[in-house]
Amino acid sequence: MACFAGRRRPGEYFPLEDDNLYEAVERCRKHPETMIELVAGPCMICPPCNGYYPDSGFCSMGFAMGLRNQKKDLDTLQWMGLDYGVKMRADELFRLMFERIKDKKDICGYNTDRQTHEAWSICPGVGGSDGFGNYREAAGENLGMDRA
Repeated sequence: MACFAGRRRPGEYFPLEDDNLYEAVERCRKHPETMIELVAGPCMICPPCNGYYPDSGFCSMGFAMGLRNQKKDLDTLQWMGLDYGVKMRADELFRLMFERIKDKKDICGYNTDRQTHEAWSICPGVGGSDGFGNYREAAGENLGMDRA
């Protein structure tokens, strides 16, 4: 979910052939009533990627859906007080995320903002703004959705 928030404004990013992130973010913006189910592991975003293997559900990309991403998923759930299987409206889910997680370094920087091992790489954009956007600005703008 924090990856969604990095794509903070329409026009600052564009659809990519090998992922569904743009489409998912835009759907949430245009239809905040969209129900989102929190699932373990890869989700609907992954299938177009050339590193995703649908038979196994694994990712071979350098940032892989391995232990690193599982930890980020679990940390996000813990910070938000949620669990897999929860279904929420997009606007409610992002409001809760922005309320509970103030900076993406808390999740994407493992709350240390430093890489301790190659396997524990830190997501691009943690601690600042780059091509992946800025979580704090997205939170301030509620990802472009009306505030309830």
